[in-house]
Amino acid sequence: MAASPSLDPELATPAVAVRPARWFVPSLLAGLFLLMAGAQVLLTLRPAPSPRSEEEARVLELLTDPAAQRLTLKEPGADGKPVALALQDAGRRRLLVFAKKLPTLDKGRTYVFWYLRPGAGGPTPENAGAFQVAPGTGPDMVVTDATSLRDLAGVAVSEETDPRAKAPTHVRAAAAAGP
Repeated sequence: MAASPSLDPELATPAVAVRPARWFVPSLLAGLFLLMAGAQVLLTLRPAPSPRSEEEARVLELLTDPAAQRLTLKEPGADGKPVALALQDAGRRRLLVFAKKLPTLDKGRTYVFWYLRPGAGGPTPENAGAFQVAPGTGPDMVVTDATSLRDLAGVAVSEETDPRAKAPTHVRAAAAAGP
């Protein structure tokens, strides 16, 4: 027959009290280790800044710089509403064109950005490139090796069927440059 546990309280072995301090330090160290390992995993999984985010930061810097050259292009007419922005990035010799308020064009049509060069007989248009309104918040067109806005009489955007047009046919927006 198997021995049964003694019911006599005097014969029972006293229970050993677990001291909380004995487990506190190892638990604390294990918790710190897990916390540091989790932080390392998050840093590893977090993507590095992309060129796009760097470009967005540069555009934001230009937009908030009061000294940055910019022209607001408006619809033709005395009460034309603003539909585009030309923003000079002089440090990189480029011009950013934001035309989000212009409508998306039908197939076979494109927008052309024009420099209006000062001349004796009035401004002379120069085709600076064609573009479509792009989705998102980035520029719709980037003119590289751009002429300074200070050297122009103004800028314009026209709607064309030929992206290499020699003169604007249907002007959708324009802005005069100040001295």
